[in-house]
Amino acid sequence: FELWNDSYYFENHPGQDVDLQEVNLARQQTFIAKCMQEYKRRNHSWVIFTDTDEFIAINPRTRRQSHELYRECSPPIDQPGSILQFLRHEQETRGTVCFTMGRLQYSPDESPLSQVEKNVPHYLNASQFLTLRWLRPADNLVGPKNILFLRAVDTTLIPSNFTHQHRVVYEKCGKAGHAWHEENSLLQVHHFLGTLEQHEFRNDARQSRQHAGRNERFRKYRGMGSNETREDLRPWIKAFISMVGKQEAIRLLGGVGRTEGWVSADTHAGRFEDEPCCVSTSAKREMKERNRNGKLGAGRDVVYSVARTDRSGAAIADMLLAHAYAFKNNMIYGGACSQAYLPHQRSTEQLIEAVGLQDLLQYACPMASDASEK
Repeated sequence: FELWNDSYYFENHPGQDVDLQEVNLARQQTFIAKCMQEYKRRNHSWVIFTDTDEFIAINPRTRRQSHELYRECSPPIDQPGSILQFLRHEQETRGTVCFTMGRLQYSPDESPLSQVEKNVPHYLNASQFLTLRWLRPADNLVGPKNILFLRAVDTTLIPSNFTHQHRVVYEKCGKAGHAWHEENSLLQVHHFLGTLEQHEFRNDARQSRQHAGRNERFRKYRGMGSNETREDLRPWIKAFISMVGKQEAIRLLGGVGRTEGWVSADTHAGRFEDEPCCVSTSAKREMKERNRNGKLGAGRDVVYSVARTDRSGAAIADMLLAHAYAFKNNMIYGGACSQAYLPHQRSTEQLIEAVGLQDLLQYACPMASDASEK
């Protein structure tokens, strides 16, 4: 892995008095150009520009002999290297140098815990994985993305920047003959919103006037989930554990689903009794969901409790006590925090939502840079 920051590829950074949305697009387009130029120089093969909440899979329709998308080489997702094997075969046998991949947008609507945990071993928390927890598609046309065989692209076709950060070389990836919808594209991009906390964590320039904002986008897709769930990606977890072993899987998957800067509740002794476990004086979250009218939270501490690991009733009782403590002391309750596996978290969240308290009682942790013990 290589980390590229602005100084590595952004030679002429715009000043402060500019539209942040324009800066965001300029950074993306310049990054893409420099990245393609560099990997072209290294003679790399396939390249894709995608996000960390997006996952590529081969369209399962390619394995149906009666379907027009049928391919003789379409390895299942639980086979290591399946995507690269598929790409190489398509390029060698059909001369394909670019795939336009339809994106399948998943809603933040929950599925039953029994379905989320299906085929997931007990030592992993299935609710922490985007690909296992969110199973209900909301929209299959949120803009396609390209995956490109870079060796087939002449250097002259790589401009200094692009007009669109998802479809980068029209000469190789033009609209003609390329599928935009996920159901008729050979490769699919599965896009997840995650929880509200995960979705709002990347607080970039798209919060500007040209976009509705992440919170509004999250609300847009809530309630739009299909009644039919998709299990296309689920087999990866069993195959991954089989490949690396139980202990290595636990190590590699540790911290999955947690936003950057997450602080362990285990650093705070005991459970909530008289006071919450920790205080955040400048919590990054700013409690956007509860502070959207601007009347609450300014300059106030945000407190968190240690999440209980037992059943929903006790967990909710603790959260209510912590919320009452925060209210009494002119603070804001940020949520229940735990590093340990919470076997009843999903059922607790469902019960909280059923009684209409989801905006007040949440599972959340302070940022490491903001937390202090109390």
